[in-house]
Amino acid sequence: MLAVGIVIGDGLGSSVDVLIACAVVTCCLLVACFFLWRKPVTHTVVIMCMMVATGTFWMLTYKRSHRAVAEPQQAMLNGVVMSRPQVGDKTVRFDLAVVGGKYAGRKVRMAVQRDGMGDAERLRVGDGLTLRCMLYPPEEFGTRRNFSFVRWMQVHDFVASGYARSDCWDGKRLRLSDCGWSVRARIRALGWRDRWLEVLRGSGMSDKALAVVTAMTLGEKTMLDDKQRDIYSMAGASHLLALSGLHLGAIYVLLTFVLLRRRTFYLGQAVALTAIWLYVMLVGMPTSVVRAAIMLTVYAVVEMLGGERITLNALSVAAIVMMCCNPMCLWDVGFELSFVSVLSIVIFFHPFYNRVSFPYLLKHKVQRWIWASISVSIASQILIAPLTAFYFGRFACYFVLSNLVAIPIAVFIIYVSVLLFAVSWWSAAVHVVAFAVGGAADVMEWFLGLVASLPGASVDGIRLNTLQLVMIYIIIGCCYGICDFLLRLYRSATYYTPKY
Repeated sequence: MLAVGIVIGDGLGSSVDVLIACAVVTCCLLVACFFLWRKPVTHTVVIMCMMVATGTFWMLTYKRSHRAVAEPQQAMLNGVVMSRPQVGDKTVRFDLAVVGGKYAGRKVRMAVQRDGMGDAERLRVGDGLTLRCMLYPPEEFGTRRNFSFVRWMQVHDFVASGYARSDCWDGKRLRLSDCGWSVRARIRALGWRDRWLEVLRGSGMSDKALAVVTAMTLGEKTMLDDKQRDIYSMAGASHLLALSGLHLGAIYVLLTFVLLRRRTFYLGQAVALTAIWLYVMLVGMPTSVVRAAIMLTVYAVVEMLGGERITLNALSVAAIVMMCCNPMCLWDVGFELSFVSVLSIVIFFHPFYNRVSFPYLLKHKVQRWIWASISVSIASQILIAPLTAFYFGRFACYFVLSNLVAIPIAVFIIYVSVLLFAVSWWSAAVHVVAFAVGGAADVMEWFLGLVASLPGASVDGIRLNTLQLVMIYIIIGCCYGICDFLLRLYRSATYYTPKY
């Protein structure tokens, strides 16, 4: 209901009259909740309507406070470099967090002209800058049909795109106290990530293996070339390159195995969750990782309180928290893919997994693991495939085969990478461990390249519009409802014994 309200708020104007009307409706529904608690059905309907009104009000408020630049204009900006600068032929591009002034706390997609002296190329994360630049409103570009760059800018809180000539900027020492706490935390986390990147670069891995390992462990995907991305995409394993619940879950399992003991259970959980959130900050807080971290936190808290862990409830809590922090995240592709994939697993995993006899799976551990992996892969693809085709125009046909082999290798890479960082002070051990990590990355890429080269590995050129996407999900929902009804009918006919 909160998401429905946010969508409605996005479609409404941001005038003061609409905002006041929405606030009044929300307050009236809140008051009605206190008087209708004795009528459960009516009370539930009022609560749902109140959440819709709350989402609408929150979206309208957010839109008014996060407006982008409306027309090109000159500006003097003080800011901090917040992303690894990308050096092009004529410009150096990076994200600039504005400090002070009209756009304080917002971000600008900055492009600085290369001056031929190498000054712009030496920019690093955390460097302070003073720029006299031109700010331009977000504009659409790109070839992906259903991807909106303007919406992407809104989701990530960019106020404009900027351009500065080589003689219109200068380095400036900025105190971290001048920045907001989120900017300070992000700068420190990115500084640590750069140190770990240097450790990986100096480990002796090949360039291709290094690109895969840095993407899987630190979320740094700029080293990947187009061929590698295409191989993973055609094989249906792109999710391995994007940090997600798989990566964070593997790290959490390792931490709980090391830290959790009966006598220090609560302390171990606290340390594990602290390490998880520090890692989330380290990799730049991508949507899928934040979602997984919130769910793990909910699981840990419920377990410490002695309650039952329910995945759907944890997923709902994660969605509500993220939409309350940034209602625009509802249009983030990563947000949609992450939540839809988990929801798909929650709905369809057990119907597939239970098709094989439980006593048989209990006796055969290898077959049980293989069938569980196949069931998870199929279950996740049921709802995620239409969305992937909608945004990327591709469907990978051999995703089950790819995941069956690539996921264990990916987990091995994650665990050995943790060991690599732990022994980073010992150069001899670094090279030995890096050889194992690089070898695993090369084997995984070789196997996925083999899968991608198979006949009919992927269906490309899929073009779906929004209406077609909605209709596909309606068809899936109807098929699921019919199958569930027939299954219940079969069970009732098979096991029902009349009483006379």
